Amino acid sequence: MFRNFCLSCLLVIGSTLLLPLSLIAQDQGANRKGIDFFEAKIRPMLVTHCYECHSAGAAAKNKLKAGLFLDSREGMQMGGESGPAVVPGKPEESLLISALRHEDLEMPPKGKLEEELIGHFVKWVEMGAPDPREGGEVVTSPKINIEAGRSHWAFQPLTSPLPPDVGGDGWAQTPIDQFILHRLTTAGITPNPLAEPQVLIRRTYFDLIGLPPTPEQLSRHLVRFELDSKAAYEELIDELLASEHYGERWGRHWLDVVRFAESNGYAFDGDRPNAWHYRDFVIKALNSDMPYNEFIRQQIAGDLLADVNAPTSGAAQVSLNTLAATGYLVAGPYTTQQTQKERERSRYEQLDDIVNTLGTSLLGLTMGCSRCHDHKFDPLPMYDYYNLAACFADVGFSDTGINMQPEQFRELKAAYDAAHAPLVAAQTKYEQETLPGQFEQWLTTLTPTVVAPTAKLTLSEWHHAGPFAGENFEQAFANEFDPEKGVDLAATYVLGDSTIKWTPQPEWKDDTVHNTFNGDNAANYIFRVIESEEDQAISLSLGSDDAIKVWVNGQEAIAKLVGRAAAAGQESVQVPIRKGRNELLMKVVNGGGPSGFYFAATPVQLQKVEGIGSWWHVGPFPAANFDLAFSEVFAPEKGIDTAAAYDDGKLKWTEQPDWKDGEAHNDKLTGT
Repeated sequence: MFRNFCLSCLLVIGSTLLLPLSLIAQDQGANRKGIDFFEAKIRPMLVTHCYECHSAGAAAKNKLKAGLFLDSREGMQMGGESGPAVVPGKPEESLLISALRHEDLEMPPKGKLEEELIGHFVKWVEMGAPDPREGGEVVTSPKINIEAGRSHWAFQPLTSPLPPDVGGDGWAQTPIDQFILHRLTTAGITPNPLAEPQVLIRRTYFDLIGLPPTPEQLSRHLVRFELDSKAAYEELIDELLASEHYGERWGRHWLDVVRFAESNGYAFDGDRPNAWHYRDFVIKALNSDMPYNEFIRQQIAGDLLADVNAPTSGAAQVSLNTLAATGYLVAGPYTTQQTQKERERSRYEQLDDIVNTLGTSLLGLTMGCSRCHDHKFDPLPMYDYYNLAACFADVGFSDTGINMQPEQFRELKAAYDAAHAPLVAAQTKYEQETLPGQFEQWLTTLTPTVVAPTAKLTLSEWHHAGPFAGENFEQAFANEFDPEKGVDLAATYVLGDSTIKWTPQPEWKDDTVHNTFNGDNAANYIFRVIESEEDQAISLSLGSDDAIKVWVNGQEAIAKLVGRAAAAGQESVQVPIRKGRNELLMKVVNGGGPSGFYFAATPVQLQKVEGIGSWWHVGPFPAANFDLAFSEVFAPEKGIDTAAAYDDGKLKWTEQPDWKDGEAHNDKLTGT
C-alpha cells in the first residue's frame, strides 16, 4: 500500500537532496538579524504547529512521526525518514516550504497556514535558515541487524522438549496429554474424565469434517466402541481423514489466509468464473495428504512446473491441478476498471498483495511496511522486499486453457486434416494458378475510390510539423502545442534548443499508411486544406501510431489515447464541411519507435428525409449501480407517451429542437 504521509506537521519528502547541511548552522554572531527573525517569526510557529509530533517530547510519548525532529538545529539538519527539510538560501527547493504551500503534502494537516506566515518561512530559508537552537545527538531509526533477528525465538527451528513426568494414573495417553496434565496439576485443576463414546464421536466428526454424524453413522460407531473403544476410535479417525469433507473443512482456513474470493472486489466486483479451480486444488491437496513442501512449491511456481501441452489425459489432469495451484498468487482483489494513468499504480498494488500474502501465509510476517522503509520490528529491509517483489514481476491475471483430452484431440485432428487436405490443395492451386490472372484483370476494371480533386471537393497536399516532445506519452497527448492554437504554415516554433517548421509533403498519398514520423513521447502534426463548392459531410477513415486527435475547422472530431501500430480504418468519423475553405489538423502522438498515420476521405451522399421531428428527452432514471441501470426496464421502454410524467411528476418528456443530427452532443445527458 501507499503510505499516507499525513503527519501532524511538516514531513520531509525527498531522499535525493543530499545537502551540505553544515550551511544551516550559521555563525551566530555574524547573523544576529537572522537569529532575531527566527526567534520572532519561526520558532513560535514550530512550537505551535510542529512540536506535538516532531520533538523530543513527542518521541518520549511514542508519538514521533516520520523520525523527524524540528525542535533542534541538529534535528532539522538530520531530517526525517526521507532527508533534510530545507535547502539554505533556496526556498523553491526546500521540501519544508513545499509542504507548507500544500503543493504535495498538506502540512499542517489541520489547515494551511496564512500566506503571510508561509512568507516568513520563505524569508527565513532565503536568509540561510539561521537557527540558534542547541540539542543533543538526534536519535535516528535503528538499523536492521540480521544476525540479531535470526536469534528471535520465532525464527528458531522446532525442538522436541522432554514431556514432564506426571505419574502413571492413566489419564495422559500421549506426550501432549502429559503437558496438559502437568499444567492442570500446577494450576490445581482436576482434569475432566474421558468423554462418553457418543460425545467423543460427535466431537471427532465436528473437528475433522465440520459435520455431525448421521444417526446411522453414530449407531455404527457406537457398536464398534462397545467391542473395542481404542480400535474403534482409530478406525473413526481413519474414516474421517479419508472423507472428501476433510479437505473442505480444513481447506477453508487456508483459503481465508490467502484471501481467496470468487470475485475481483472493488466497486465493480466482477465474477471470477474459474476461481473454483484453486479452491478445489486446496481441497484435493489436503485429502491426498500432499507433502507441505510440494503444496507450497506448486502454489508459488505451478505455472512453471505444468506442461500445458501434456501428451495424455492423465498428464493433462496433473498439469491442470498444478496450474490451478497458482491461484494462490492472484486470489487477491483486482480492479478491471483502470485508466492509462492508473495501470502502473495498480500493477504495484498487485505485486504488493502477492508479497504480503506470501509473508503472512508462509512466513508469519507482515511485509507491507518494507514497501516504504526498512521494517521497524522484523529483520526485513526494504531492499529484500523489492527483491522478492521482482520475483513475481511476470505474474499476470489471466485464464489459461489446457487440452484435457489430448489423445482424442489428436485422433480428431488427424481425421480433420485428412478430410480437409483436398480442400487445402484445391485452394492452393486456385491461389497459385487462377487468382493472379483474375486479380490483374480485376484491377483494370477499377475506378479510384479515394477522394480525388473534383469540381465539388479538392484536398490540398499535406504539410507536416514535428516532433513536439512531451514529458511522457500522456502529457504529449494532453499538451496543447503551438499548432493547436492556430496553424500558420510560415511559422517557426521554438522547442528547447530546436526549431520546427511546416514542410510540404507532396508524396503523401491518401489511402496509404505512412510510417514517417519520429520522436518518442512526442506529437507530430499534419495539416491540409479541403475546398468544397457546397456544404456537405465527408467520412474520414483514420489510423495512427499511437494516439490521435483530429480537428476540422477548429472543432475536435476525434480524440483517442491508445497504443497501436497504424492501420487502415482504425477510426471512422463523419464531419461536416462548409462551402469554401476548410482546415483539417491531425495530431499523432507516438509512445516510442517508428510512428505514422493513415487517412482516407469519402463524400457522404446525403438525402434529406422528410417528416423527421425533433428529439425528445426524459431522465435521468436512477439505479443502484451501472449494471442495473443498463439492465433494468424503465417506464419509457414499456411504451412511449410524450405526455406522461414519471417519478411522481419529477421527470417529464421535453422536446429538444436544438439537437441536430450529424453532430456530437456532449454534456447533454446527466445523472450517475
